[in-house]
Amino acid sequence: MDEQRTPNSSEKPTRRHTIDYIAQQSHKPRYNFVLPSYKRDRRVSSITTTVPSATIINNNSTIINTSNLEQNLSSLDNKKENDDPYSLEQMVCYKHGRHVDDKALSRQVRGYAYEKPPIDINPAAISIMCITIVIKIVLSILCYRVSTPTMSALAADHRNDVVAAIVALVFGIIGSKAIDGEIKPKELSVIDPVDAIVISLYIIICWIPQIRLHIRNLTGYTAPSQLLQQLTWIAFHHSPLVRKIDTIRAYHFGTHFLVEIDVLLPNDLHLGKAVHVGISLEQKIEALPDVERAFVHLNCETTNNNANSNSCNITDNQDRQSDMTVEISVEKNDANSFVMDTADQEKQSNEIESTTEELHTLQHISDHIPLTAWMIILCLFCGSFAFYGISGPFQNYIQFPVPSSNDTQPGALNRGHQTATLLTTFFQFFCYIMPIVGAIVADQFWGKYKAIFISCIIYSLGLSVLVVSSIPQSINAGTALPGLIVAMIIIGMGTGGVKSNVSPLMAEQYTRKTPIVKEIKGKKKIIDPQVTIQSLFNWFYWAINLGALSSIITTNVEKYHSFWLAYLIPLIVFMGAIIVLLVGRQRYIRAPPNGSLLIQAFRVVKIAFRLRWKLGKQDHIKHFLDYAKQAQTSDDTTETNEKMNEFIDDLKQAIYACRVFTFYPFYWLCYNQMVGNLTSQAAQMNVGPLPNDVLQNIDPFVLIIFIPIFEKIIYPSLRRLNINFKPILRITCGFIVASLAMAWTAIVQHLIYSTGPNYSFTPQPCSKCQKFNNITVAWQIPSYFLIAISEIFASITGLEYAFTHAPTSMKSIVMSFFLFTSAIGSALNFALIPVTVDPKLLWMYTSLSVVALLIGIIFYVTFRNDDIDRNRVLPEETSTNPPKQADI
Repeated sequence: MDEQRTPNSSEKPTRRHTIDYIAQQSHKPRYNFVLPSYKRDRRVSSITTTVPSATIINNNSTIINTSNLEQNLSSLDNKKENDDPYSLEQMVCYKHGRHVDDKALSRQVRGYAYEKPPIDINPAAISIMCITIVIKIVLSILCYRVSTPTMSALAADHRNDVVAAIVALVFGIIGSKAIDGEIKPKELSVIDPVDAIVISLYIIICWIPQIRLHIRNLTGYTAPSQLLQQLTWIAFHHSPLVRKIDTIRAYHFGTHFLVEIDVLLPNDLHLGKAVHVGISLEQKIEALPDVERAFVHLNCETTNNNANSNSCNITDNQDRQSDMTVEISVEKNDANSFVMDTADQEKQSNEIESTTEELHTLQHISDHIPLTAWMIILCLFCGSFAFYGISGPFQNYIQFPVPSSNDTQPGALNRGHQTATLLTTFFQFFCYIMPIVGAIVADQFWGKYKAIFISCIIYSLGLSVLVVSSIPQSINAGTALPGLIVAMIIIGMGTGGVKSNVSPLMAEQYTRKTPIVKEIKGKKKIIDPQVTIQSLFNWFYWAINLGALSSIITTNVEKYHSFWLAYLIPLIVFMGAIIVLLVGRQRYIRAPPNGSLLIQAFRVVKIAFRLRWKLGKQDHIKHFLDYAKQAQTSDDTTETNEKMNEFIDDLKQAIYACRVFTFYPFYWLCYNQMVGNLTSQAAQMNVGPLPNDVLQNIDPFVLIIFIPIFEKIIYPSLRRLNINFKPILRITCGFIVASLAMAWTAIVQHLIYSTGPNYSFTPQPCSKCQKFNNITVAWQIPSYFLIAISEIFASITGLEYAFTHAPTSMKSIVMSFFLFTSAIGSALNFALIPVTVDPKLLWMYTSLSVVALLIGIIFYVTFRNDDIDRNRVLPEETSTNPPKQADI
């Protein structure tokens, strides 16, 4: 045998070297390991052992049964030579008769003295990557807002960083899991380098258009026809001395344009005046944002030396304000647009306005929904996915402690039932009170689109805070609860700007105001804007509930993985809403903000009350706001008085619409039981392998199925039978069905209290006892089903009512007041927190059922005679101008 020695760095480590080194480090007599024969030259031959049957061979006092060691090493002869060196041998050790997997010793005996490089993708690294992605998205958005080539290039760079980071994060996790054997097959370990190659190709492809664009601009590509027409108009109207424009040339000079204009002046014009005309025209053209430099050539005769350039030949006539004849080369795309316009005109020629008789006899159907409305619905789906995806696990996240296994309820903060209900109710309250702020900002300052976009950025920041605060390190450090509260506040601020504006923006994409008669498949039918708006809000609510199914994903992720991943998934999906808003920013119909409407409204109300007190009751004044019209004086212009009267009428209409919403808080009080208390009720029942908070997904699942059924079958069938299911009747049905839902929930609670082993859970079961009663959670299904049907009647109709009955200038504000009723319902739910304990829950559900039924009856009696189903769907526009499309 060779003498014991430690292998030096210049030679390849053999198995004999490794074992000798282990023996030397153990400070024990030398062990003579001679291992089986292998084809590789680094392994030794023959097999003997002089090791005692049980000997300590390392500093950790691991006792090895060497007879088993020899047997396991001998079995390696049967392994294939190309097997993975780490999976080929697993040293089987025994410590006091128990099986131990000593991978480090296995690598040393195998001949690999070095450690396998660790792959550590922990929650902290993932959270940092997610925050980086969000920051990059914000930077790219800010760069896109500055419409310069340099900032566009920076925006594209940030966008590519976002894509690369997301792909690297996702496929990096998959690859590491495959290497560790957690994901099969193991060949998935190559997915990480493959995605690196794909991302490289993607970045190259993304930069090719930039390269082509700048090469085209550097070679002097001609300007678009719109700019040429603008230059023509400016030059022709610049001065009466300009008799004719001979030629206009405009081509790229870097990122801007170089303009050359040949103008014809009178032959007898003084030189000084001619120079003044030329210089002032140059200055006016160079003031345009797209023009880098302008040259004006003054001529006394018509010349055209460049027949191939885009030119504008304009002849002078006696009336300079009359229409000009512009002979300009039109590109193929422009010609196609003229063909499309003609086709649209032919299509519209088959559409005529409906008569009164046709309105009562023909079938009313929905019009086609615009693409931009579908894009906003997609944006809403992403927002709903995020909102319900994070709120679904909140109750367990706050109420229960960190579980010891997957068999118990998932949790993190261990704050109990009442604290969990308090925080979830606060979150609902805050999310539905902030829409008032979002509506004020949208209607007065930003407009709906910009308010939604900025709110989405705030929303994403709140989701990022939630993800970071829910990682295990934050939970162990005690910062998870403060982080959760901060995240709730930020998310509430973001959702306030989204909820109050997204539905009005969606409905504004449909512009038809009056019904028309159209022949479809040989039958005359009425394209009814009211039916179309109703259909829009049905699909709007359908998208909300499709996104609400996200809690199925997040509740299972929280149970079988972690809360931080359950909150990360909604953050990633929510990024899609920002992308959709950016893609369609030039397509959406956007009404501009109308000024400080609330300030004007408070001023009108103040004046009306003051004059009502001063003048007393006037028989000819039917509404108290009409007193404000008496304050107008003769000093005001007729236009000012008309605008004030119009604003007062709009305010009266808004107040009229909001009267119906005063009963909604009691409906939301019943609805909110699904979010918190029904989840806790499920924890008292046998849920089997399912998380206790997954049952709430029955509600959106029912809505996804039944909203199209109501939209395509039930409502059209009623209309064919001339049965007009009016909004007030639908809302009343919603209250009644909600009452039935609470009654069934009370029955289920009675069954829970009547079943062992815990019965009414007083006192609470011990920590080692069974935490639920022996009753299946399937008894809860009718509660969720009835709540979902009540939403079709009450919630969808409320959204529709808020939009159709609000004046044009106050749609966001009226919608925010409808959403504010949900906040009032959450506030009422605060008052019920003292009774959300066992065994008082039975009486709470019973009381809610009775209250909902009584409120539904009072609601119908109060509003049954209102003419809410008017033929006019949308209020008359206050301006004849079309809505402006303002930038962000």
